[in-house]
Amino acid sequence: MATRTATVLVDLGGIGGPAQRITIWADDPAAANTPDDPDRVVSSEDQVEVDGPLVLPPHSHVTLVIPSSR
Repeated sequence: MATRTATVLVDLGGIGGPAQRITIWADDPAAANTPDDPDRVVSSEDQVEVDGPLVLPPHSHVTLVIPSSR
C-alpha cells in the first residue's frame, strides 16, 4: 500500500497555550483491535504547547483539550 503525507493546518482563532493531546494512531490505516490483539490500536496522551501548527500522525484521531482562560 502506498503512503503519503499531508500537512493540515487548523486555525484555532487565537486560542493557544498548554494543552492535553490525546492521540489514537496505528501504522496501518486498516488496523483494528481484535480478541487476539486487543491492544493493536491504543490511545496515548501528552502535553503540548499550542502556539502554531501541530504535526499530526497520518490516519490518526487527535483531540486537543485546551483549558479556557478566564
